[in-house]
Amino acid sequence: GYSNTCKFLLDDFAKDIRSIFGIKSRYRENEVVFKSKRVYDYINSLGGGSTYEWFISPIIQNSNRRIKSSWLQAFFDDESTIDTASKRIRVKSMNFGGLKEVKLLLESLGIFPTITGQNIDRSWYLTINKKEAPKFIEIVGFNHPSKREKAYLLFNSK
Repeated sequence: GYSNTCKFLLDDFAKDIRSIFGIKSRYRENEVVFKSKRVYDYINSLGGGSTYEWFISPIIQNSNRRIKSSWLQAFFDDESTIDTASKRIRVKSMNFGGLKEVKLLLESLGIFPTITGQNIDRSWYLTINKKEAPKFIEIVGFNHPSKREKAYLLFNSK
């Protein structure tokens, strides 16, 4: 399944599962669920996993710019926050290896983030600073409605 507090993203996921795999999903509170080992295995092969074990599949890492950008958009829609005070985009994660892969994927698109940590709670931050954020918005952007609006207002971008 897929969990998110944004109904728009839940609906989008359910629509994708149905159109790509022909599987109908069900809604629970803040979650879309489906029953299919085939789809579950496919998502896992692309890097889906637990907090400490997710990764970016080589299929994504070695793909074209459009696919890399789409993967990053989905990741940042789910995991990022937009810091309006510092004009930066941040992701907090317990998975340092996963964040390093995200950093490399962003760099392959000409966006240069930093990773800081380890924090007291053993987490790490990937940060796209205010100089790099407009490039991120232009190349990757957000599908999440409130993040897209906040980015537009903050970074004066499309």
